[in-house]
Parts: sequence; structure tokens; C-alpha cells
Amino acid sequence: MAALFRPALSTNEVWERWEGSAVVRMSRRFGQWARRVSKRAGCRSCGRCCELFGANLTATPEDVARWAREGRSELLARVSPLGRLWIDPATGARLSRCPYLVRIAPGRARCRIHATKPRMCRDYPTLAHGKRCVANRLFPLNH
Repeated sequence: MAALFRPALSTNEVWERWEGSAVVRMSRRFGQWARRVSKRAGCRSCGRCCELFGANLTATPEDVARWAREGRSELLARVSPLGRLWIDPATGARLSRCPYLVRIAPGRARCRIHATKPRMCRDYPTLAHGKRCVANRLFPLNH
């Protein structure tokens, strides 16, 4: 019967076994990988997503309400009755690109309405995109 019971391990013995375990080694490797990826992750303001998708956006009711609260009549004038963005206020025609994207250098762009940009822009890239943008940059899951 005595063989069924092993003596309890000391705290130091438990810690030594844990430190050498595969779980700890994998955790350390994952941490190293995550630090490397995070240095390459996120938006680099290249503007490619805005150029490719900027003409195919819709405003949410929350976007419209926020713009009304902020007094952004110039934005509201560019929303169709169905919520499509970006409409030419003079002609009612849909624009071929976002009018608020400004090129600041080759491969660099700036959003002139970044602080109040539409929800679709804020949420991009989504899980449906694999959290990767058109430039193949990985975005954090909490983005």
C-alpha cells in the first residue's frame, strides 16, 4: 500500500519541475514570437485600404448621429439617404474614392477625419479579413 502514495514535493521541487516543463518553454517561445510580431503589426498609414475600399463604404446610424452631434454638416452632405459614402453634394453621384484621404508622401497617407471616421474604417481589418489589411499587416485582436 505504501507504494501508492508518494511523498509531497517541496515548493522548490515543484518550481524546478515547472520551470523545465514544455508548457513553460512553449510560453516563452510564444512571448518571443508575439514581441517580434507586434513590432511589425498595426497600421503604417500607407492608405492602400482607403484607396481600395473608400468608395464602397456605408455609414452606420451611429456615425450619422455622431456627425450631427459634432456639427459635421460637410460629412452629412456626403451620405446618401441609404447611408452610402461618399456622395458628391453638388451632383449626388458617388465618388470613386474617399475625399478625406490625403497623400503626404510616397507610400504614406493621412485621414483628414481620423478622429470621427466611419465605423467601417475604425473596425478595419476585421476577423473576416484575418485581422490583416491589404498591405498584409497583422492587427491585434483588440483593435
